[in-house]
Amino acid sequence: MRQSQLLMVLAGIGWLLLFTGFGFPEDPVAQSQWTASPLQLDGLAEEWRSDSLLHVKKIDLDYGFRNDGRNLYILLVFRNPKFLSSIDAVGITISSSPEGIKNRNNGVKFLKKILTADQFIVMLEYQGAHLTGGKKEELRRQPQHSVLAAYAVDKKGKILSPTGSAIGVEPPAFQTTKQENVVTYEFRIPLASREVHPAGIGAEPGTTLSVSFEWGGSAQKTLRPRTSWSTPSSIVSGGALADNGETRAQEFLNSFDSMSRPSLETKKYAFRADVQLAKQVSVSDIYPSVSSLD
Repeated sequence: MRQSQLLMVLAGIGWLLLFTGFGFPEDPVAQSQWTASPLQLDGLAEEWRSDSLLHVKKIDLDYGFRNDGRNLYILLVFRNPKFLSSIDAVGITISSSPEGIKNRNNGVKFLKKILTADQFIVMLEYQGAHLTGGKKEELRRQPQHSVLAAYAVDKKGKILSPTGSAIGVEPPAFQTTKQENVVTYEFRIPLASREVHPAGIGAEPGTTLSVSFEWGGSAQKTLRPRTSWSTPSSIVSGGALADNGETRAQEFLNSFDSMSRPSLETKKYAFRADVQLAKQVSVSDIYPSVSSLD
């Protein structure tokens, strides 16, 4: 009897450990590497230390982080092309939240698109560019523009309007390259607060974040310009808002014809990583007594 009771107790403890995760190692916290100068986004991994990258086995992906005092840089290296069709179709969304909070926060959507000249002008102005009438006419001489676009989005994927001053803040951006079956993405996201820039992470060097990556899913749609695209009134008038009260950037996306955006039966992929941002090391950090010397 006592033996059977002991076995039942041990079995209960085993189930408790299984459901609580006690005794199992947690996912490692990625250590961002400090960069003394801004990275040149080129979609290559040469500037990245291979021993600082982590691996996601289920999607055969290497990833890593670097930062300076202004931006977070992210490297994704896909080694299996079957996981890339979703990104090519609908882009990838990167969002962040304070450490330990798994709920998706505002983020940045990165995607490759072919835009008409007017759409390209709207995108540039959304990113803060000041275009003269002459420059706009120059851009319109080329009917289509291939771009790598980045937009701040809310939890539901809706584009956010720029708010506050973005002086001194580099907008989010990315580059990608392909070598045989290996595709590399390199991203830049500002560390500034969202009050300064809607794509800002709002974190200081030395803090820890949970960073989420998501792409694909049948609910998402491609963003392809319709064959007969009419210029929204807000572009013509130059106003920040359209007649319906939407931002120019949001009206721009809504200008895509629904028939040109069929739902995609693409598989959804996602993973999350905790990352501790690096901070610049000073002499006083290594030799605390130095700072006290006059």
